[in-house]
Amino acid sequence: MVKLHCTVCMKRSMAPLPCPICDTVVFCSEECRKEGLSGCHWQECPILPTLYLPDMGRRHALAYRVMTKTSYAKLKELIPLLRLEAEEKSPMNLGFNNEGIYDVEHYRTVYHLKTNIEKHSSEAVVERCLEAFIITKLLHLSGRYFLTSDGEPFTPSHEDFVLTGSTLVHHMMNLMSTVRDITFFKVQVGVQQPSHQRACGNGIYSASCLMSHTCNANCSPFFYGKTEIVRAMHFIPAGKPLTMQHVAHVHCSCETCKISQEHPTKFPRILILRCINCDDGISPVTKVCPKCHLNYGEAEGAAVAEEEGAAVAEEEGAAVAEAEGAAVAEEEGAAVAEAEGATVAEAEGATVAPYNYMEIKRKIEKVQLQYVVVMQFCYTNISCSDKELKVVRLLIKLLCKYVKQPCHLLINATNTLRFLCDKRGSCVYFKHDLDSPCPVS
Repeated sequence: MVKLHCTVCMKRSMAPLPCPICDTVVFCSEECRKEGLSGCHWQECPILPTLYLPDMGRRHALAYRVMTKTSYAKLKELIPLLRLEAEEKSPMNLGFNNEGIYDVEHYRTVYHLKTNIEKHSSEAVVERCLEAFIITKLLHLSGRYFLTSDGEPFTPSHEDFVLTGSTLVHHMMNLMSTVRDITFFKVQVGVQQPSHQRACGNGIYSASCLMSHTCNANCSPFFYGKTEIVRAMHFIPAGKPLTMQHVAHVHCSCETCKISQEHPTKFPRILILRCINCDDGISPVTKVCPKCHLNYGEAEGAAVAEEEGAAVAEEEGAAVAEAEGAAVAEEEGAAVAEAEGATVAEAEGATVAPYNYMEIKRKIEKVQLQYVVVMQFCYTNISCSDKELKVVRLLIKLLCKYVKQPCHLLINATNTLRFLCDKRGSCVYFKHDLDSPCPVS
């Protein structure tokens, strides 16, 4: 397979430059080749072919680079201090320096990532120890790791091997759940399928590792070369945590995972509006929440405020409506209506639900029709505008706010938003399947 991604910056190049010594990596420019041959690749080059031979997955090469980037002289100085921090500091403060700054360029942030060693079997821990032993041996054989502060090689002692090996065991454990693939998006032009992610490398992004991880994440990472951008995939109210997808496979018993594992195609397709107070589903017949008995069909205050909010939206949001579409203006007007309706109902002493059932249902159906048009356009065209993105995001916002989860439409809309954001990142476009075998050979 021809390598096209630079080992230094991860950018794709149609005219890559090879390493003058090995055939394992390529560079996109003379600048990157000079940087690589004087830095990370200089230390990896003698043993890189051997490093890729053992079947240890994607962690071993990254752990090797973590060690060489830090250097042994610096590691010997830092490890005792970092181990002391792990004992004395609270988990909330680990990774921050004495000034309270989380410097992602510093080795401290990588070292203090959680190992979750207590959650792994003894067999998995032994496997990580064997991997650490092999990498320690390769570091020694390279002749470019055990160097003094002046850059002179020395013969490592037993204590040097123990320090290096134990540190590698620590990293092999925390890399199990923190390694992230650096990907580019492969898009087949003119059809909906297949468009998919391809990994061109991997890395440790310690800042995004601090986010809570869940199987139903509201954020997703995207890559521009080796730069990671985290974007919101759901409507996230103020005060709610930002979450990312699990990097490693985990056994989860939440409702979403149960459905996807037992019946992958059985996510609810009927939209069930939810009660704002208790999150229970509202009866589509009576428009009443069966748990807290709020009546979402008798929001008279909201109906009055809807007319007032619509007038405000028409006068003040006409420019917005022209630029972003009537759906956005309607949503903004409804937000005003919802707030004013609640105030009216409160003043009159009526028990009125936070929103009107039929009003929200009609709004979702209207945006859903716009979404179908956008989805068909975006999957068959190379580019998409901000207008298409806003329609998808508006549908996601309505589904997150008013519809009980899990919901098939929200999963579909989230995938579409991820597809549109992927197309704005690192992409490769093709008209035919490039993986099909050559008819000549």
